Amino acid sequence: MGWAGVARVITDRLVVLGWRQWELVERAKVSQAIIRELQYDTNQRRRNPRTLEALSVALGLHPSHLEDVSMGLDPKPAQLPGDPPRTSS
Repeated sequence: MGWAGVARVITDRLVVLGWRQWELVERAKVSQAIIRELQYDTNQRRRNPRTLEALSVALGLHPSHLEDVSMGLDPKPAQLPGDPPRTSS
């Protein structure tokens, strides 16, 4: 999926959550310029994993979700409050 996948995930989650970009800025503590670059896939460069983690968590995803998507990996499912603990298979 790469960076285009990251853009799609951010856009889709904002729609699902009913948020605007500035709400993600406030919740993730990430600059609007970075979120805009990621959401519109305008600047493909390596990102700090902490930035992607902050955005993932703010969007209600697994902390490594956006980094996994950026590397073309299948993202891990989020552990949401109230979910039963996961066990290894």
